[in-house]
Amino acid sequence: MDEELVLLEGDMVKSIVNGITTINFSYRIKKILFKEMEKTIMLKLLGRCIRYVALHNRISSL
Repeated sequence: MDEELVLLEGDMVKSIVNGITTINFSYRIKKILFKEMEKTIMLKLLGRCIRYVALHNRISSL
């Protein structure tokens, strides 16, 4: 991540459901996290790991 993630009031809600601690994130935080995960997805293809961009380029070239 290029910049520091700042949690605002309500971005994270911690609760207990059936004795298990749960953490729920706001839509804003989920969007930031998913965007970062998109950049770091590694996939196993043809016996070796490749990045999402390489996979996307291969699929686009078909």
